Amino acid sequence: MSNIKREDNNENKNFLRNTNKNIKNYEKQIRVLQNFYNEDLLIVDEVKRKYMITPRKSLDEDTINSSNIFNDNNKSSDKIKKNQDISKSLEKNIALITLLINITLIVSKSFASYLSGSFSILSTVVDSAVDITAGLVIWLTTKTIKKNKPYSYPRGRNRLEPLALIIVSIIMGIASLQIIIQSIKAIIENTIDPQLDIISIGIMISTIIVKMTLYLACYRFSSSQSIQILAMDHRNDCISNLFALICAALSKYLIIYADPIGAVLVSIFIAKSWLSTGLEHSQMLVGRSGDGVLISRVINVTMNYHEDIKKIEKVFVYHIGVKFLVEVYVKLDSKMTLRRSDSILQGLQEALEGLEFVERAFVIGEPYV
Repeated sequence: MSNIKREDNNENKNFLRNTNKNIKNYEKQIRVLQNFYNEDLLIVDEVKRKYMITPRKSLDEDTINSSNIFNDNNKSSDKIKKNQDISKSLEKNIALITLLINITLIVSKSFASYLSGSFSILSTVVDSAVDITAGLVIWLTTKTIKKNKPYSYPRGRNRLEPLALIIVSIIMGIASLQIIIQSIKAIIENTIDPQLDIISIGIMISTIIVKMTLYLACYRFSSSQSIQILAMDHRNDCISNLFALICAALSKYLIIYADPIGAVLVSIFIAKSWLSTGLEHSQMLVGRSGDGVLISRVINVTMNYHEDIKKIEKVFVYHIGVKFLVEVYVKLDSKMTLRRSDSILQGLQEALEGLEFVERAFVIGEPYV
């Protein structure tokens, strides 16, 4: 009996723990949705004005002053567009600054690696080289994506970005593996002789400070996925450079094998970070579903678009590259004309494509019986 009671108590504890966790997740999703709610409805109202559709009654009564809606929405939509332009310009500047600093750092760290003969510092040089490669690849893919070839690529080439990052991840893994092999070879052949001097230490400390500053800047303005990846990369560089410096110092003054072992650990850390990035972007290429917040935003726009949308049958939100493809199946008033239903469906499609994460939207309507 005591064992049964103990098992019941454990089950109750697990149930309560999972319930509390789910409640916290739901509360977090609600907070995120509240931030997007008004902006999403502005997109809806802008499309409605284009198709001369009156706003949904519930929205008129509860959230919108009907006499001032068009003037207020014009001002708000202009403000959102202005903020988006500023954000894009800021992202471009951060990416350019990052590339220039990485080029400077690879030269200085190569010099530090040559002076010290440290495998740990060499592993950070390889990391910087791949960072520059990644930056150039992203820049080239972005430039290629912007070139429209409607006959060859009728839906664009937006899937080039995740594909490019997967290729960079593979290159990073191969480079890290090479450092691991060289470090193990140095241990076996006993050819370890690090010479850490003041210049090398100064270069590494300066690198850590610069990378930390870049990480904070990217984290502060991480509005796009590319900037988020840069922020993660700067954070990883801070950790790997600090660890490499510690291992090089330990190898010189305490434990001779600390340097190659540190190089192996840094290389494993870098390879693991890029492997997770590659896996994440490979899931984008195979069409992974969006999270609950994105699906809720699509449902919110659909629900509030028009009162003749009687029912939402199905909603699919899944990756086609970095952005998402949206499929919405709705039931319309069976008494309306074909022309009116077509206008509603086309307008809803434009409203959904106005969401920043949507690449393409398909809206299918059927009569509600």
